[in-house]
Amino acid sequence: MVARLLIGLVVIGAIVMFVRGMRGRAAAPAERRAVDARTVRCAHCQVYLPRDEAVVADGRSYCSREHAEQSRA
Repeated sequence: MVARLLIGLVVIGAIVMFVRGMRGRAAAPAERRAVDARTVRCAHCQVYLPRDEAVVADGRSYCSREHAEQSRA
């Protein structure tokens, strides 16, 4: 009788932990996509930076004016 109760509690605990873990995994990719949508990669040095701080030249994003000029040369 006590063994069945303990086994039942362990099974319920495992189910609760599984459901909580699945919720965390489902939220993570959406958050990651939101961050990626706001960042760009420098065409010269491959560093990621916020889109609003990027220097755009020839349709490409750069982290600085120097890198934009170096890529043109």
